[in-house]
This record gives sequence, C-alpha cells and structure tokens, in this order.
Amino acid sequence: MSRAAALESRASEPWQGRGGVLFRRGDYAGANAAYNQAARIAARMATTDSGHHSTRCVARAALREDLDEAETLCNRAVRNSDNPSGALTARGYLHFVRGDMEAAAADFSRAAETDPYSASAICGRGVVAVRQGRTAEGEAGMARGASIDQFEVDFYANAGLRP
Repeated sequence: MSRAAALESRASEPWQGRGGVLFRRGDYAGANAAYNQAARIAARMATTDSGHHSTRCVARAALREDLDEAETLCNRAVRNSDNPSGALTARGYLHFVRGDMEAAAADFSRAAETDPYSASAICGRGVVAVRQGRTAEGEAGMARGASIDQFEVDFYANAGLRP
C-alpha cells in the first residue's frame, strides 16, 4: 500500500478536501460519497466533528436526495458545534432547497449574527429576502456577502442558492 493510500485510510481530512473540490465542480454525488467516507473514517477514529455533519447535509441538499437525513445531520451539526455559523448556513441552505424561506431566513440570520463575516450566510439571507419580495434589502445582502468572500458565496450559488 502506498504511503498516500495508507494516510487516506486513517485520516478523514483528505476525503473532506476531495468532497469540497467535487462539490465546487458540481459533482454532488461524488462530494456526498467523499464526505460519507470522511465521516466513516472520523467515526472509526473517534474524531467526528460538526463539519462532517454539515458537509454531508449540504451535499444531500444539493443532490435533492435524503433531505430528512440531511436535516438530521444539519441539526446534529448545529447542536454539537462551538461556533455554529457554518452549520446554521448549511441548514439554511437545506431549508432553501425545501422551499421553506422562513426557516432559511431564520438560520441564515442566526448564522450571520454568530459570525458577522460569514459571506455565505449574509448572501443566503439576501437571496431569501429577494425571494420574499424585499429586493433592495436582498441585493444589498448579496453584494455584501460577495464583497467579503466571493469564493465562499459561489460554493452555495453554484448549488442553486440564487434569487
């Protein structure tokens, strides 16, 4: 077994990273598989954290599959996180995918309050505002999120978080 293969069998981080790359490429099924592998390794090594749950939630939401399981994962991530901004953003995205704009707005707002520099939470709140007819407010939020971190905003926008 090569050294890289041995490392991959003992560490979840390479699988998390692979999942992120695949997600950004639009390969949500591949990302889901990589995130699941990362979670299996982390569970075996007793290192599972809320990030594993959040990424698995987002991948399932992007696939529009297993949304009940995605919600369970997101809720677990929010509950177990010391800084739940990323988990709240993931759950906001899940609510958005499900068409529940009120719940999405609540989670994106709470995420932005927890981390005022969370570009994806601020942009997500803006997208929801536009969907709810508050266009000026929404466009300002989307612009602010993009000005903080366009790369982070694109992560969700490419998966459908758009007005």
